[in-house]
Amino acid sequence: DMIGNVEIDSGHKYLASLINTIEAAINSKLGAGVVLNHVAELYTFAKAVFKREEEIQRNIKFKNRTKHKEMHKTLIDQIYSMHEELEFAKEDKYQQAYQGVLIGTLTRWLFRHIEEDLKMREYFEE
Repeated sequence: DMIGNVEIDSGHKYLASLINTIEAAINSKLGAGVVLNHVAELYTFAKAVFKREEEIQRNIKFKNRTKHKEMHKTLIDQIYSMHEELEFAKEDKYQQAYQGVLIGTLTRWLFRHIEEDLKMREYFEE
């Protein structure tokens, strides 16, 4: 548990597992429909997690919360765009497109986001 808040840490773990699931679906060549469903789940879950995280940040009076909220919005928009692109990708083309873009972008983003969230740690230490 990295941040010291159960809700935030659990949310991060599930986001990471969804990204891993998307990567596994792509690597297993399960088809665009399966990947699309997982990306839709990631979108819905990320929105809910970030909304809750922003509430917690307001409650603890986290000083970087405006910048942090913008980071959340950027990612949500990126996931939405990926979902849109994937919806219209040809079945044979989605594979290579998403291999690099989706997984690379999401994984890098998640690590950057967690690094940023680590700034909250001091608010939860006893």
